[in-house]
Amino acid sequence: MENLKRIVVFFMLVFFMAALVPLPAEAEEVLTIEEALAKAHKSNPDLRRVDLEVEKAQIMRDDAAEAVYYIPTGGLVYPEVQQVVNMYQQAEIQLNALKKQQKAEKARITKEVITAYADAVKKYNEAENLRVALKNAEEKLRISAIMREVGYISSFDYEQTETGIKQLKESYKAALRAYEGSVANLAALLGESQGWKPRLASRAVLAEYPRHELSVEISRGLEESVMVWSKKALYDIEESKQNWILPNEKSEITRIKYEVAGIDYEKAKRDTRAVIENLYYTIDTLEGQIKAAETAYVQAEKAYNMAKIKYEAGIIPRIGTANDDLITAEANMTKAKLDLENLRLDLAKVKAEYAYLTGKEVYNSGDWN
Repeated sequence: MENLKRIVVFFMLVFFMAALVPLPAEAEEVLTIEEALAKAHKSNPDLRRVDLEVEKAQIMRDDAAEAVYYIPTGGLVYPEVQQVVNMYQQAEIQLNALKKQQKAEKARITKEVITAYADAVKKYNEAENLRVALKNAEEKLRISAIMREVGYISSFDYEQTETGIKQLKESYKAALRAYEGSVANLAALLGESQGWKPRLASRAVLAEYPRHELSVEISRGLEESVMVWSKKALYDIEESKQNWILPNEKSEITRIKYEVAGIDYEKAKRDTRAVIENLYYTIDTLEGQIKAAETAYVQAEKAYNMAKIKYEAGIIPRIGTANDDLITAEANMTKAKLDLENLRLDLAKVKAEYAYLTGKEVYNSGDWN
């Protein structure tokens, strides 16, 4: 009787394995990170807008300079003339600030594309992890059904497995929706239409981000950060008014505006310092996590290779109801690989944010493959 049960189980397994035919993949546009950046820089309206703002500021500065040129000798004693000079000073400050913004805007878009691209790849990996887990669980459920029929497992154990699969299905559906949402965010940055379905071909490969000591990084960030120099430009404009008597504005109001701009400038420096420090330590943490994940992946790969040898020697099955089988070892290796990829993607995102904030190169092709 025992031999008969084993024969029945064997032939039913053969039947189920033959039925596991993979579905054809849907045609997709292949998109690398560099192609995504090129699309964004070409189509983003903010870049064109800041170009126009610089052009406008240049014209206003030149007009203001021409007006100052024609001020007669001794004319600075008049408040109206002082206002003309101050308008030139303000135009000069604003033009310089906009030129810096012009450079920073491209870096900002680069940062946003890297973040959106990395988020989409990460969501894909999370969905892929669940897909593999669901596929394996469904295969094991088929075996559990056979085992239940021949009395190897109880109906209670089978129902528990079935309940777990239902939960996995819902988790997988949610992961797919999250991935579609992340692709939609990327599409908006690249000017793509609704329903766009790319295959994101690039993967982050960086494991560390060399930096100077924190005090040096903060010092650089306070000089280069958009958050800081945009407030400094406003502060400089208000400061330029302090040496002049301006018509139609009380000196008390001029002083208050100057003090408020100074407070905003100091607050921007304080906030930037805090953000840089937080990102600095986040990078340290991610670098450590990546090293640990690399070790975990190597171990999982070794475990899979050992399981493959055992399977070929007939010691363990390809699929079993326990975790000591080939597909479990393969799934563990896949999960370890995707977990490592996701940590590298997190580092790529944080690096882009940090580099943007401190005026460094936001994108480096060596960080991706």
